[in-house]
Amino acid sequence: IWKGTPALGIVVGTSMIAVITAAAFLGAFFPILFQRLGIDPAILSGPAITTTKDILALLIYFGVATLIML
Repeated sequence: IWKGTPALGIVVGTSMIAVITAAAFLGAFFPILFQRLGIDPAILSGPAITTTKDILALLIYFGVATLIML
């Protein structure tokens, strides 16, 4: 509303909710997965979670923007 495009606020808000939910899921899923694979979860979880979350965040943001803004 501040910049004259309420759709932009909807895109950002929806994306933030989706990305935070996905990050919480990945933060719980990757250590369990690595432990079951016999890999030390403390070593691989940080880089794997960060990389996957960053890629997923961009895909979610652009996907939501495409759906709402177009």
